Amino acid sequence: MANGNAVAIDSAQTYWLRVAEVLRRLDRELEISRRGEEQMIPLKTAQDAVTFISEWLRISITTFLSAEGLTLAGGFKTVGELKAYFIERFKGIMFLTLKNSSKTNSPVAPWALERIRTAFNVEEPQESVAATPGP
Repeated sequence: MANGNAVAIDSAQTYWLRVAEVLRRLDRELEISRRGEEQMIPLKTAQDAVTFISEWLRISITTFLSAEGLTLAGGFKTVGELKAYFIERFKGIMFLTLKNSSKTNSPVAPWALERIRTAFNVEEPQESVAATPGP
């Protein structure tokens, strides 16, 4: 710049812009590589999960209403009683539906089942395992 050479100044600016762009791309790639694989899922997987959840809920609610319709029609004294009854009975039906989903075209992914169990505050029943003697 001290010489006032326009070609040298233009060349230096062009070089600086290229270096800055390379560094920007490198920084972006590093950020992407730092993310865990489990945080990044393909859009198709997310869309399928939403579709499957919708199907599971539709099936669960339909099954619940078929099984509990007469009880619901019988009436409840308060809305709170209805809510408590619905949640308690619906949990069992929903998890039965989720368990049977592995036999359908929309099986529940293990990670999704874990999240649903957490959301509904339900623990999976532990199978009793006989203790095996050590070596």
